[in-house]
Amino acid sequence: MASTIFALSSGSPPSAIAVLRISGTESESALRQLTQKHSERFKPFRLFYTPIFDKEGRLLDRAMACFMKGPKTFTGEDSAELYVHGSRAVIDAVCATLADLEGLEPARAGEFTRRAFYNGKMNAAEVEALGDLINAQSEAQLRLSHAQSKVGEYLLPLREKLVRFRAKMEARIDFAEDLGDIEHTLDEEFKNDLDTLSSELRHFIRSANRGQLIRSGMSVALIGRPNVGKSSLMNRLAERDIAITSNISGTTRDCLEARLHLGKQLVTVIDTAGIRTDSNDPLEVEGIRRTLRRASEAHLIIL
Repeated sequence: MASTIFALSSGSPPSAIAVLRISGTESESALRQLTQKHSERFKPFRLFYTPIFDKEGRLLDRAMACFMKGPKTFTGEDSAELYVHGSRAVIDAVCATLADLEGLEPARAGEFTRRAFYNGKMNAAEVEALGDLINAQSEAQLRLSHAQSKVGEYLLPLREKLVRFRAKMEARIDFAEDLGDIEHTLDEEFKNDLDTLSSELRHFIRSANRGQLIRSGMSVALIGRPNVGKSSLMNRLAERDIAITSNISGTTRDCLEARLHLGKQLVTVIDTAGIRTDSNDPLEVEGIRRTLRRASEAHLIIL
């Protein structure tokens, strides 16, 4: 039997409200002990106001709480949530009390989502989309996370087509001697099916590559001779002074990066050392070498 787990599921404290999540067979029992409502049967999915106590009966906080009956929960298990005040002291005290309760243990990173996946509440695409949603820093990444959750709806029909195609091919091999005059017709049909499947798979791969670019953000390298305004452009795009600007050649010796929101897209802009072939300064030469390397890695180069 899986253990009952708990964790802070909201942002890092301090905050106005912190959400503590419990999942597993001992969720309701844990909630009874925290609220000292030992004989009460909680109404599922209904918030209630309650004091929260430690094992010695000392008041820790006054909070909202909710018991949720599985399988209609995020993990598919019995669950409970506590909405306490978001100070570090309150969160630490409540977590320490939960850790002292029999059958409860702190959740490992991602364990709530892992249980949701194993209990059939999420598919692999939805798990990945949830990670994208949590880490989204731009509107494009936010839209990607919602689109990613629908990938399963696209892949399931594609998988069914592949299974049917394989079955037809195996039948074609097993009964080759009985085909007679229709053999050529079947071969044309198989070719058309294969072309259609190949086209759909290529479209899916192209979409996945675009999604990866949105997920990681585009990198743009500013490349050019010394003193042509690369650092000034960097500062203008960032709307703050990131790079030192001067009329002296070779001011920028190393690559400087800034993550910016340009429109709805997250972009990493890279300011680089000016490129020239007549430098005898070893530091400037090293800067130029790094410039060329970063340029080869960037998605876009502005000359």
